[in-house]
Amino acid sequence: MKYHDIKSLEEANIFLESRFWADHNNRFSRPPVGSIDYHRPIDGLNLAGILCVKSERVVNKDNTFKFGGKKYQLHVRSGSPDMVRRKITVEHWIDGSMKVSYRGNYINFSLLS
Repeated sequence: MKYHDIKSLEEANIFLESRFWADHNNRFSRPPVGSIDYHRPIDGLNLAGILCVKSERVVNKDNTFKFGGKKYQLHVRSGSPDMVRRKITVEHWIDGSMKVSYRGNYINFSLLS
């Protein structure tokens, strides 16, 4: 960017659209070997759950866990197995929401502090 005297984000975006992408594509693009599309269909996939930041936490004795400096309470249904000392997955989604799962099943929770 220094070579092209680019000093701002706006100038960088203009450079990308006007010169860089065309040159890059001319140099590095290649035609496909065949006409078969090997992409898998995404029907039925939870993309938001796949494309999120996942962190593992261990549940405390009172069915709570900490994440991001805050304490959360799990809402475990009566009759369901106790979650104490189990490893849960905290998912921070792109839209800013947060989900908690255990073995692929989502669990309701609430913020305590």
